[in-house]
Amino acid sequence: MSKAVRASLRKADLEDHVRVGEIPPASLKTRPVRNRLYDRLCITPNCVICPFGKKGDCMVSSVVYLITCQACGDQYIGETGRPLYIRVKEHLDGMTRSRISTPLAVHRRHSHGNCSFAVASRSCRGNPKS
Repeated sequence: MSKAVRASLRKADLEDHVRVGEIPPASLKTRPVRNRLYDRLCITPNCVICPFGKKGDCMVSSVVYLITCQACGDQYIGETGRPLYIRVKEHLDGMTRSRISTPLAVHRRHSHGNCSFAVASRSCRGNPKS
């Protein structure tokens, strides 16, 4: 505290009521931390996930997701521990190749007579891990 401030406090009889508070220097413990989850941006052209959710949703893992048929509105809910774009890509590949072991291929065969259809996919909830 400067001499001028000390003299002013003495003159106003506030010397016992005013204390100097020290601000500790910045450390790693007190620095704000960035949330790295949304630092990963989607660079996939024509991404089937990002237009229907938040930008970057396709990069999250450990998530519950929703795939909606654009033709009839039927929905499929799934869960994955891997990045969402990988799992959705597998679903779309199974649908394109009509693999009966995949739910979208079964839907294509039973509901659309093996005709192709568009889907929308988005993340519902999860504990995202980078």
